[in-house]
Amino acid sequence: MKKIELHTIKIEKIIVHDVPRHLIGDKTTVVNCSEQESKLTDGLKAFFRDKVILALSSEKAFKICYDPDSESPIGFIVPDILANKKSFVERSKEIAEHLFKIQGGVNAAGILVIIFGTVNGHNT
Repeated sequence: MKKIELHTIKIEKIIVHDVPRHLIGDKTTVVNCSEQESKLTDGLKAFFRDKVILALSSEKAFKICYDPDSESPIGFIVPDILANKKSFVERSKEIAEHLFKIQGGVNAAGILVIIFGTVNGHNT
């Protein structure tokens, strides 16, 4: 795998979903999914780019890889988003729903920020 050249990171799209805390079986709490990408000014793109670079260059950062034996749909969703930018909103909502579904009440509420961009000139 080619080394990530952090200075080449470019932010193109961002979407934010609210993933609330809930107990298993609680049917009254739902994910609050955004229906469209966030509007990005040049300043916001720079802000998120700086945050991504900071996170990736941290000593606490670690590489992830997909488990081919996992039943998680994420390994199929992410490549689809990378290949088909038009699926970004809908597929990101699937990620939020999956995250919500697998949590069981001990996880804190939070937001899920999904960023689409390029690194080394390639979609990420």
